[in-house]
Amino acid sequence: MSKIRKNRKVVVTLCDNKFVPQAKQLFSSLYFNAKWSGDCLLLAHNVSEKKLDWFKKRGVIIKKCKPLFKKNIGFYSPVLTSKIYLFTNEFKKWTNVIYLDTDIIVRASVDGISNTDNFLALPEVENKTILDQFTFDFSNNYKESEKIFSSLSKQFDLELPAFNAGVIAFNTKIIKKDTFKNIKKMLYKFGRFCKFGDQGIQNLYFSSKWSKLQESYNLYPEYISSRYKINEKKCKGIILHFVGDSKFLKPWNVNNPYYKEWKHNLDLSSSIDFRRKIKNNKCAEMVKVLFIKSNILLIKLKYYFFLLVKKTKIFIKEFYF
Repeated sequence: MSKIRKNRKVVVTLCDNKFVPQAKQLFSSLYFNAKWSGDCLLLAHNVSEKKLDWFKKRGVIIKKCKPLFKKNIGFYSPVLTSKIYLFTNEFKKWTNVIYLDTDIIVRASVDGISNTDNFLALPEVENKTILDQFTFDFSNNYKESEKIFSSLSKQFDLELPAFNAGVIAFNTKIIKKDTFKNIKKMLYKFGRFCKFGDQGIQNLYFSSKWSKLQESYNLYPEYISSRYKINEKKCKGIILHFVGDSKFLKPWNVNNPYYKEWKHNLDLSSSIDFRRKIKNNKCAEMVKVLFIKSNILLIKLKYYFFLLVKKTKIFIKEFYF
């Protein structure tokens, strides 16, 4: 890992050679929109030296990751398994770590989750459990599937709620001497049965050790739009996360409603320099964050109010007519 300056906090993302533009956009939105003053680190999975130099010149710390998995893990590339390097002892150089996937646009300050004493993550939508993070082929490979399922069931409560691992914030006191080794063991034992990359393994290891992240810090625009019947562009989040394995859901797709914003951030990326602090009006940033946090609450209140009105009308019609 390249030399770091003394800083208590770090924001981390992960990419391979193919997703370098996505990492650039993420750091750009973090720099200009969040006014981030902590460290930034790239977990580099087989990224060329030429491309790594671009990040180094802009104050991004590089950690080269030795691939942990050769084949796809569930629906996703084995690149995602390099995320568990977050839990190596070298990350104890910082007090707090925020990890963000590269399919994210940062819109405001993330300072609100940069001082946590816990492990913060957002619960999976639709009350998904840890069991939902795994897939078993009982039809074609019954014996092995039954063996792994039985092993999981004995060691873990699979009915506990699961979390999304695309945005996590944690205090590095959770990292013990053997944390990385133990997570890696789980990865090699259960990884082939995970649906969503490393997410299943993180859910196993931190199953009873995480706390709920405020939704604005991991907002899914497409899901909120569909769930609450609003225009996707009206979704406001501190962190917009474009989840899903379909390329059409990603902000770098030219047909995505957020493509212009994503492209604008990418175009600005050449101007970032995390060695220099960007001017930050803390009062204005606090107001901006509060406004964004209230947006999702108002969306939900409005939706449930109209739902109540609709059901009341149906009740009155059936009762009186």
